[in-house]
Amino acid sequence: MNILLINPFGRELNVRTNRLISTYLEEPLGLMYISAYLKEYTTGHQIELLDASLELEKNDCGCMESLWGMIRDKITDFKPELVGISACYYSNSAIVNKTARLVKEVRSDTLVVIGGSFASHLPEVALMNPAIDICVFSEGEETFRQIAEARAQNTPYASIDGIAYRDSAGKIRINPKQQFIEDLDRIPFPDRAAVPLQEYLSGGRRVIYRYYEPRTMTIGALTATR
Repeated sequence: MNILLINPFGRELNVRTNRLISTYLEEPLGLMYISAYLKEYTTGHQIELLDASLELEKNDCGCMESLWGMIRDKITDFKPELVGISACYYSNSAIVNKTARLVKEVRSDTLVVIGGSFASHLPEVALMNPAIDICVFSEGEETFRQIAEARAQNTPYASIDGIAYRDSAGKIRINPKQQFIEDLDRIPFPDRAAVPLQEYLSGGRRVIYRYYEPRTMTIGALTATR
C-alpha cells in the first residue's frame, strides 16, 4: 500500500513577495517519526513524505497555484491509498482542509488522516470537512500504524485507540486516547532519509542557527521527552 505523509504549507502567499526566509522552518519531526515507525513495524508499504512548507520557502514559481499543482501531481503519480496530514495548529486549519480536499479530488477513495493539535483538540470541527476521515489524538506512531494495517486489510477502525472518525451512519465517534507507548526505546529515530535534510540547514531557516554557526555543525532535532 502506498502511504503519503504531507506537511502542509504553513501559509499561502505570493512567493515572489519580498520577505525574510522563515526562521521557523524545521524538519517535519512528527511525520518523520511516523515514517520511521511504519518502516520499522510494518511491511508491504511504500512510504513517502512531502514537505510542502519547505517547497514554499525554496520555490520561486511566482504563485501558489503551481505549488498546489505540485501536491496534486504527487498524489496523481504516487497514488496513495492512505494520506497523513500534519495539522499542528488551528491557525493553519484552512490549509489543512484545502489539502485534504485536494487529495479527495484526485483520489476520492484515499483515506485521509490528520494528526497534531488541531486534530487532538478540535476533532468535531475537523471532521466537519468531509474530506477528512480520521483524526489522531496525541502521539501518533502506534495509532497510525494500526490505521495503516486496518486500511490494508479492509477492517474497521472502531477498535483503534485515540481517534475520532465517522461511522457508517455519518455520526462522529471518539475513542479517547488511553494507550501510550510505554517503552520509548521502541520508537526509532526520525526518518531523516525521508526528507532532503541539507535543505533545512541553511542559516536563518532554523531557530537554533540564531545562536550557532551553520558552517561548523549539522544539527538535527529530536523529541527528548513525552
